[in-house]
Amino acid sequence: MHNQDNWVGLKCVVMVVRVPHLWNQTTREVQFYLTSLNCDARNLGQMIRLHWGVENGLHWTLAYIRQVRSQNVDF
Repeated sequence: MHNQDNWVGLKCVVMVVRVPHLWNQTTREVQFYLTSLNCDARNLGQMIRLHWGVENGLHWTLAYIRQVRSQNVDF
């Protein structure tokens, strides 16, 4: 590993492959996560799904705010 001093505490590298199906199109997404947590697939999988849930919620909220603002409606 390049510059090993920069990776002190790294315990696990996780690769997640997602294959989302949207309408009639299928794509393949590969994401990598670096963590100092132990390599427990079940635990890391839950944490990654929670992260996606938070991100999806933020995107939904931003989309909703943009839609409301585009209709000139005040909160």
